[in-house]
Amino acid sequence: MKRFLVFLTLLTGIFYVSSIEMKIGKDEKVTFSENLSTDYLFMGESLEFYGSTKDLFFFGKSLQFNGNTESSLISFGEDLELQGVVGNDIISAADNLTISGNVYGTVFAAANIVTVSKESVIDGSIFATGKKVIIDGIVNGDVYCASGRLIVNGIINGDVKLATGMVNINETGMVNGNLHYYSKDKITESEATRITGEVEFKEKSITHSKTSFKKGMFIVAKIFSLFILLSFVIGGMLLLLIPFMKNVKVSTPKEFFETFVWGLIPFFIYPVAVVVLLSLVITIPLAFGLMLAGLPLLFLTQVIGVTLFGEMLFKVFKWNEKNRFIYFLFGLVFYIFLSVIPFVSHLSVVFFSSAGWGKILKSIADKK
Repeated sequence: MKRFLVFLTLLTGIFYVSSIEMKIGKDEKVTFSENLSTDYLFMGESLEFYGSTKDLFFFGKSLQFNGNTESSLISFGEDLELQGVVGNDIISAADNLTISGNVYGTVFAAANIVTVSKESVIDGSIFATGKKVIIDGIVNGDVYCASGRLIVNGIINGDVKLATGMVNINETGMVNGNLHYYSKDKITESEATRITGEVEFKEKSITHSKTSFKKGMFIVAKIFSLFILLSFVIGGMLLLLIPFMKNVKVSTPKEFFETFVWGLIPFFIYPVAVVVLLSLVITIPLAFGLMLAGLPLLFLTQVIGVTLFGEMLFKVFKWNEKNRFIYFLFGLVFYIFLSVIPFVSHLSVVFFSSAGWGKILKSIADKK
């Protein structure tokens, strides 16, 4: 068991470290000016980035970005100032977010104050939410905004759709597209002249907003649940095509429950191993690798557990069937039923995943 956990830790750690450059600090300011062909991850106090990388991941307090990324920039912090060139999307959440560079992709921004400065050019759409959203630069795409106030001093070459308390399109501002806004006040006639397309206004009602929000969240939740279910079904069926999955079988119900009991050990040891590796500091990269591997492993063990459970039911009812895909789909019916019952749904995750973990351990033991 110990050897298996060590092997798993090293495998995920080595794989992840080889594909990403990492810097993990505490109370320090780091200046980075190298050119990388891999991703760069920073977790710490503050970072000044002047180099180039494929993707940049920042988790800290303050970021001053003056370099360039081949692909995306994902940042979460307090003060984020993005002055460089981003080759693809920006995904950021902060107290204050300022974009002063060029972005060749979509911007997803959530902050108290979101500012697109006059030096900035966004070749893509913007999805922004915050207390105040200020657009001083050029946006070559649509703007979707939910904020307390939207101020446009720059040029938007696209449609603007927003729900806000107040909209200001100042003298230097221009919207070369349509404006559909949901607000408590209409824009002025002079502001309307700075919009080349049609203007559609809907008065904001607090009661209506709450009702629409609840309905919208309900629909989103249902769609998301359906998406997760379909992904699990399709992913599970594809996973069963792997040669290793041919060994996913049990001979008796007793063997199934023995497998489940043994699987409880790695299921509960896994998070403990992550905590221990984090506490040792030097093994933080390995802990981070284990955390990244957590969801794929949970998915794998869930698929194995559901398949074993379906086969066990066929054994109990003495049905003559030897197709593991049928086992999976039959077990999935019970999996879905248990997942919609409060509290039981959490126990079902432990149950099916532990059965999968137990089968993996048994397969390793049998090979030895």
